[in-house]
Amino acid sequence: MNAAYLSYLRKLVLDNPDELDLQSAIDGMLYEVREAVLSTTEDRVLERYVRYIQIQCTELMDLVSGLNQTSGDAEQRRIVVLGSMAMALSSLQKYYADFFDQHAPLPVFSVESSKHLLGEEQKSLYPKLKQKIEDAHLLVVVDRYLRAFLSLDTFSFAQVKRQRHLQESLLHFCRHADQEHFDRKLIDLLVSLDHRDEEFLKYYLEQIGQDLDQELNVESQTRVLQGYQKRLLSISLNKPDNVNQTLDIFTAYISSALDRKNITIMPKPVEVGRVKSQKFVVPKGYKIRVTFSVDVLAYLTRLYIDCGFYNPAVKNELFAFLAARIETPGIGEGCLSATSISNKYHQVVQTTAVNTRAMLMQMVKQIDREYNC
Repeated sequence: MNAAYLSYLRKLVLDNPDELDLQSAIDGMLYEVREAVLSTTEDRVLERYVRYIQIQCTELMDLVSGLNQTSGDAEQRRIVVLGSMAMALSSLQKYYADFFDQHAPLPVFSVESSKHLLGEEQKSLYPKLKQKIEDAHLLVVVDRYLRAFLSLDTFSFAQVKRQRHLQESLLHFCRHADQEHFDRKLIDLLVSLDHRDEEFLKYYLEQIGQDLDQELNVESQTRVLQGYQKRLLSISLNKPDNVNQTLDIFTAYISSALDRKNITIMPKPVEVGRVKSQKFVVPKGYKIRVTFSVDVLAYLTRLYIDCGFYNPAVKNELFAFLAARIETPGIGEGCLSATSISNKYHQVVQTTAVNTRAMLMQMVKQIDREYNC
């Protein structure tokens, strides 16, 4: 699309256009996009093209949202304009998803309308959840997350899409799931949806701990863990091609716990009368204990990636691996969260940077002492 056409669309929108004229202009814009996609083979060019249109539409919508209308008719036309532009963005997102910037912020109008629609859906969802969920704590965890989303000032296209899918899945589940073992089925559903809420991750791990505490011996506790393992395996088999960080975290945690239980249950036999040198074999679920905080761990990971020592494409897998294999001070028998590491990766504070630098300088001085560098 050339700049002249965009200028025409902007002028038309700001002049309170006739609805048919506006729709004709938007249809023309989408037609040009389609023709460009059909005639261009360079994905990078198409991505820049679609995202440029996306940015222009977003900025134009925000400009219109900020206009003060003095009459009811003018306000009605403004709403029509915003609705039509929102539909245009929705079409771009739907039909050109490979080139559309899913992580860009929504226009103000779309944020407000999305909050309204999601809020109305939550009003219908909460009574159904309350009626069927037996564990009051689980209800609080789910409801708190849903409400917290609506309190955000802005969110991206991807966040809204994910939230809609979550709420629609919960509504469908409430309508069709049997009451028997409802809580367990709901938990498995949230895992399958890759529900990365910190409170839900904590709740799941606490449930494992409570179930283990009810058993008196290691064999019974192992059976409990194997039960969780089978549930997670069933989820992974149903969605084998999807990346699911929540599933990866729980699977790694269960595998680690089972490895520790198996070491207790199945000690290696010792031959009487003979002394044999023992070779230490690291169990699959062994955790490395470190003396620095998870904040420093996240920043070190970021430094490795920013400096080119790690491939950025495996960042999410790296978070899941660190969460399953690293034990930071104060974590106890719990498990780090890949989501927590990711958040700290993106939100490094000055104190963390200073502590990390001091640790790295200590390493440099150690190298100097050992090798006279």
